Amino acid sequence: MEDVKAQFRRHPSDDTFAWVVAAVGARARIDSWMVAEGGSACAIHAVDVLDAGGMRHPLLLKRFFREQWLARDPDLVAREARHLTLLAQVDLPIPQLVAVDPDAGDCDLPAVLTTRLPGRPELLPSDVGVWLRSLVEPLVVLHALPESAWSGFPPYQSYNDLACLEVPRWTRRPGVWER
Repeated sequence: MEDVKAQFRRHPSDDTFAWVVAAVGARARIDSWMVAEGGSACAIHAVDVLDAGGMRHPLLLKRFFREQWLARDPDLVAREARHLTLLAQVDLPIPQLVAVDPDAGDCDLPAVLTTRLPGRPELLPSDVGVWLRSLVEPLVVLHALPESAWSGFPPYQSYNDLACLEVPRWTRRPGVWER
């Protein structure tokens, strides 16, 4: 199997780009694309597509390549698409689902195509307090939803092997993380 970093940078296939273009509409075309930051289960690409009228569509293409994750959880890609659909009703900055190819029928890998939000992942924040608030504030909105809003979501399942987790380098309280 190809090394993980190589998979992240691998150029999407022509079929994958054709699928992206088709999701935008007839006579659309790829204007630009680049490897985007983030992701651990998928290669992420920022793709700008121009539609027939010349309007730019900033999209995010997530291609899932971790075979062991897909084997363990064959619904991984379809479930992500379903979550995005269910969360579209919430007043939060959440990417909108554009297209999904859960079985790699059209793409080189199982894929999700969404709108692209501004910003970038912040994995080593300079101000942990501000960063944590930015994570918690949307949770307040989500937890205020009525229970009926969650009926379509499958139960939580962890993708982390707890025995392999490491204490984050940025923490000032490693003992808390270790517990």
